[in-house]
Amino acid sequence: MFFSVDNTIAALRAFGKKMQVISNNIANVSTDGYKRSRAHLVNDPKDGVTVTISQPGADALSQYPTSESTAQPPSDVSLNEEIPQSIATQRYYEANLKIVRVKDEMLKSTIDIIE
Repeated sequence: MFFSVDNTIAALRAFGKKMQVISNNIANVSTDGYKRSRAHLVNDPKDGVTVTISQPGADALSQYPTSESTAQPPSDVSLNEEIPQSIATQRYYEANLKIVRVKDEMLKSTIDIIE
């Protein structure tokens, strides 16, 4: 039982980190030169859920000259992608939080029965 609680807590941390990445992307939607980040969740049997963060478009910045021109490319963040991802991530977080609460209630009920 405790192993599954550890996995659920790892998932909560992972979804929290993913939401931070999404929030950072949304906050920088109008920042010229900003390249979006992506949080990839990986299911690890030993550690539960882990997060890897990547910037798929980061190498595209090198295409723009920096010597004479100060113009930077527009942000590659799309709210059409970020908003649905944030909603789904919030729901996954809530579902995992509910699992922790139910397990807590089950443990409390078991202790009450034993006493």
